[in-house]
Amino acid sequence: MNLFDVYPLYDVSPVKANDVFITDNKGNKYLDFYGGHGVVSIGHSNPHYVSKLKEQLDAIGFYSNAVQNPLQIELAKKLGELSGYKEYNLFLCNSGAEANENALKLASFYNGKKRVITFDNSFHGRTSLAVSVTDNQKINAPINSTNPNLGAGAFYYTENFYVGLSFPNMLEVSHLKTQNGKISNVSEKMHYFVTSGYVFDLTGNLKFKPSTMIKAVSGAPLSIDVSANFLFNEKVEIGASYRLDDSVSGLVTFQIARGFRMGYAYDYTISNLGDYNDGSHEAFLLWDIFSTEKNIKSPRFF
Repeated sequence: MNLFDVYPLYDVSPVKANDVFITDNKGNKYLDFYGGHGVVSIGHSNPHYVSKLKEQLDAIGFYSNAVQNPLQIELAKKLGELSGYKEYNLFLCNSGAEANENALKLASFYNGKKRVITFDNSFHGRTSLAVSVTDNQKINAPINSTNPNLGAGAFYYTENFYVGLSFPNMLEVSHLKTQNGKISNVSEKMHYFVTSGYVFDLTGNLKFKPSTMIKAVSGAPLSIDVSANFLFNEKVEIGASYRLDDSVSGLVTFQIARGFRMGYAYDYTISNLGDYNDGSHEAFLLWDIFSTEKNIKSPRFF
């Protein structure tokens, strides 16, 4: 895996730093005049700073914000005393981008407005809202924008057979743009879905339904699902499914009352992504709010 090419890098690899000097991997020593993000205003390798970091790392390096952290309370108290704003609340975050993001959101919640006044040629961070108020169109993203779309489909069924076709996202919406010969375009492609199945009455109390769903989109491999489901006494359903070169799954559902069904499904990935997960489990409850004997019933749902 390679690092993402975010912006041009200086051909300098610092390996050591002290006070206002840095030393690279070739032994060259520099007076550090770099300013902006990621700077250490107290100087490199400040003894007190290093000592406190080591002391804390020896105790505990990290834990969730879901528990009490006396150090945060101590920091808030000291900042309040030094700044003279003791009655204010302190919001701790990891970066200037997060600080700007939350400040912009809080302002928009307070005044309900959608426009922000910013300086030209400025940079506020790489979070979504901070980027949206940056005038660099190569990294700009919309703020509070609406992207309408259109989809269509058709479904036909008889007592034992069904077939359907749908294509949502008929309009391709571009979220980023291409400028100066550099492509930075993210868009929603139109997907095509075809599904079909047939219900066989094997016995009076047993039904069998093979089915398939095919999904196609430009620039991606064809996705094909093949499924087989059995229904016993109109109450218990057992089924399995295979997605071509991707996954296998199984499910079981039970009718627990009229209009109510509960079930469990398990999906196991057989592609390379299976090296990073053990499959997914899903428990569900189905409630047919308008369940009546006179309802038209599609064979898609037995």
